[in-house]
Amino acid sequence: MSDAIQTVFPMETERAILVWNHVYLPLSYKYDISLMVDDIVKICEDMLLMNHGTRLVHWPSNTFAAVWDIAWEPMVVSVEAQWSRVIGSTESILACRPRISISREDFLAEWKAPLDVVLVALETAGYTPKQIAELHRLKTVVAQLPQYGHLYRNDDASRG
Repeated sequence: MSDAIQTVFPMETERAILVWNHVYLPLSYKYDISLMVDDIVKICEDMLLMNHGTRLVHWPSNTFAAVWDIAWEPMVVSVEAQWSRVIGSTESILACRPRISISREDFLAEWKAPLDVVLVALETAGYTPKQIAELHRLKTVVAQLPQYGHLYRNDDASRG
């Protein structure tokens, strides 16, 4: 799916924004999200299926390189991060506050809009589950995520 995502997003396009302890990190759909999407889908699937769990994720992008140790319970998700490289060279700031705790509902909601952007872009470009096996999983996860994150909640009615 990563290669297909890279084909549908131009080099200079909108970015997803990840907010980590008040530090704003732009994520390129073409170069960051494309490399992260399989892990994001798996994390969301696991959290939707299991009340408790852990997952260690190595984000591999050269503009978003980090290791996240994720643990979740029914109500809370905690992430301990080790930052290697991010766009804007804010690693030292991020390293000062490497841990976040967020409600599980909010953690999942924050991924819905970026995953939906990817899904719509792939489908608009004509990709199908026959061409990209993971597309069905992506579509299922987007449908199962209960709501959009805080930045997108007022726009729910206009989304499919």
